[in-house]
Amino acid sequence: MLTNSVLHGNGRNNGHINSRLNQSDFESACSPGFDAETIILGSMLGGTTSPDDLQGLKPSHFRNPSHREIFKAAMKVTTENGAIDAATVAEILHRGMRLDAIGGVDYLLKLIDEAPDRVHPANLSHHAKKIIDASTKREIASAAARAMRRAEDPHTTPEDIQDALRNDLGAIETIDGNDLLSFHSAAEFDGLDLHRDYHVPGILAAGAVPTILAGAYKTLKTSIVMDLLISLATQHRFLGRFPVSQRVRVAVMSGESGGYALQNLARRVAQSKGWAFDKIGDWFSICTTVPNLSSSADLHAIERYIVKNEIGLLCIDPTYLAMRSLRADEAGSVFAMGELLEPLSRLGERTGCTLMIVHHNTRSSMRMNAGEPAELGDIAWSGFAEWAGQWVLLSRREKFDPDSDGEHRLWLTAGGRDGHSTLVGVDVTEGHADGPQGRRWDVDVVDAGKARAAAMEAADERKAEEQDARKQKRAEGDRDTVLDVMRRIGEPPRCSQAGNRRTTAPTYSPRESQQPSCHTMDATGRRLHEST
Repeated sequence: MLTNSVLHGNGRNNGHINSRLNQSDFESACSPGFDAETIILGSMLGGTTSPDDLQGLKPSHFRNPSHREIFKAAMKVTTENGAIDAATVAEILHRGMRLDAIGGVDYLLKLIDEAPDRVHPANLSHHAKKIIDASTKREIASAAARAMRRAEDPHTTPEDIQDALRNDLGAIETIDGNDLLSFHSAAEFDGLDLHRDYHVPGILAAGAVPTILAGAYKTLKTSIVMDLLISLATQHRFLGRFPVSQRVRVAVMSGESGGYALQNLARRVAQSKGWAFDKIGDWFSICTTVPNLSSSADLHAIERYIVKNEIGLLCIDPTYLAMRSLRADEAGSVFAMGELLEPLSRLGERTGCTLMIVHHNTRSSMRMNAGEPAELGDIAWSGFAEWAGQWVLLSRREKFDPDSDGEHRLWLTAGGRDGHSTLVGVDVTEGHADGPQGRRWDVDVVDAGKARAAAMEAADERKAEEQDARKQKRAEGDRDTVLDVMRRIGEPPRCSQAGNRRTTAPTYSPRESQQPSCHTMDATGRRLHEST
């Protein structure tokens, strides 16, 4: 075990942490002795064991540098389809000019002599695990030593030390891979029990599927997310239309709307589903700040919360506030974005939780595709469309009318890599705080065909109204022109007929000296009849 003086300090250093690990402490904590390594290598050199029998054991796991070289040479013999023994391993080491460095053929023979004549396969696996465990302990001890050295630096904050230590420990989990670089044969892969469950069939798959909800500005992204989360937490239909497979604990981290708006929204959405928000209990949890996706401390805190509370879906809203380390010139880099989003994917895989991020669409897509369903290519910044394993996209079918009762006409497009896809219209009425019914959450889902027909009809009505407005404007301009002419010729008597919007403009005939002749004109200046 590590001595107390290493962990707590002693009188000579006034309690400061000693960053130099005592070598005997280190070896006793991290080494299985040479027995396990000797048994494995001796069995291999004696021809009774192959590296293929030692799944997961790698050269880097051996503490003794000579043993690493010998194990690598044995692996090479296997790849060349040779039989492993002292002679073939010695030949590989000799070709690589490493034979003398490991102690020559004599050392190989010594390993054979010290190993049992025959080791049971189960015992071989046991000894291999001892070697791997000892290697992992050494990595942990090295990470601890680095943390101690950082702690002695007066300019290093506790948060910096924690972040670095978590990164070091996280690297140990994947060092020399296993999970990250695990290959399967066709037969093995075909035999895996892989299946896909759904939170909301046709809309949202369950499990570790990278998920994005994106939309144009003010398309009720946070509100739609709230409806989804409360639907999952209560097993009530999403948007009043789409059934939820099973009740799921959910969490949201929202840093844009503010506590009051979120509370008011959650109450309205819950009430629309027949629930009092407080009665949902711990099936729904909320945090009014968002994490920093580049902070391993924040990601570890999220992971702990997910595991402890058995969260099935966690949403981060909005994404741009969670990317505080991103430089402005990196928003267009798929590589920089991938570096921030990839740890989120790994977190989902470790926990089995569906992680959803909320993001914006580009301004140009809103101008060019006004009134049309959104597409993945409309999402702002690089990398998000590539990262998404499934998506829910929002756009407006019609412009918002401020004089309406808080009415929104939206498109909702859902899809995913697994092949599910949905397109519907979503009509939402939120009301006004000072209106007769106050603020509310009334939702109606409209089939895409009907929504398109209604949108086309509304567009035709707007077009007709615009044409009428243009005609009226031209008529008013023509009338103003006639009146201007009248003023310029001395403002002679004018005749008018009240009630029919007609104006009489005077004209003079050469044969009728100075006698005005009034021709009745319509609003466009066209003569209707004469009067004298």
